[in-house]
Parts: sequence; structure tokens; C-alpha cells
Amino acid sequence: MKFGRWELLWSVINFIVFAAVLTRLLYRPVLALLDDRARFVSEQRDRAERARAEAEQELRAAQARESEADQRAREIVATAAERARAAEEQALTRARAAAEQVLSEARARMANERQRALVDLRRETGELVVAAAQRVLMRSLDEGMQRKLIGEAISALEMLK
Repeated sequence: MKFGRWELLWSVINFIVFAAVLTRLLYRPVLALLDDRARFVSEQRDRAERARAEAEQELRAAQARESEADQRAREIVATAAERARAAEEQALTRARAAAEQVLSEARARMANERQRALVDLRRETGELVVAAAQRVLMRSLDEGMQRKLIGEAISALEMLK
């Protein structure tokens, strides 16, 4: 098949007309569509970038709040531990004072009981000595000698007190 000049010319003209029609009808709308799509993608990318920046800022703020809350929690725990130590120390001091008071009272009661027991013992011993001496003396001494011995025993007991 042979192409002539006119056929070649008509083919070139048809191609130019076809290219012009395609440019007019398809290329510009497709280009506009692609530009709109590029703008949309760019806007979405900008929004995503802003959202990422906001999320990072929120993350930093949340981390700062968390750090602050941790610090406050540590302070609260330290304060509570210090208060517990102080309360324990105070309770221990009160317990020691109460124990010392109980001990002092017990020692005082023991001393009083000992003193009372000694007094009772002396009194009973004196009564027994007097009774025994009276029996012995009644049997062997006359009345004058008995009185003299009883007086001496009473004097000796009074010195013991």
C-alpha cells in the first residue's frame, strides 16, 4: 500500500484535529481533574501534618502531666511515710512512757508492800516475843523483874521502828 501526499496531508490534518479535539475535550478536564486531585492530596497531607503536630503536642502535654502526677505521687508517698514514721515514733514514745509509769507504780507498790510487811513482821515479832517472854518470866521471875524486862523489850522494839 502506497501513501500519497494527499493522504499523508489528510492524515496529519486529521491527527492535528484529533489532538486539538482531545486537548479541548479531554486533556484540559483531565489536567484540571489531576490538579484538583493534587490539591486535595496536598490539603490532606497538610491536615495530616497538622494533626501529627497536634498529636505530638498533646503527647508532650500528657507526658508532662504524667510526670507531674508521678512527682506528686512520690511526694504524697514520702509525706505519708514520714507521717507514719512520726506516728510510730510518737506511739513508741507513749508506750515507753506508759511502761515506765507502770513499772514505777509497780516498784512503788512493791516498796509499800515490803514496808507494810516489815511493819507487820516487827509488830507480830514483838507480840510473839512479849508473849514468849511473859510466859517464861511468869514461871521464873517475880512481878517486879517481869515489869522491868517487859519495859526493856518495848524500848528495844521502839528503837527498831
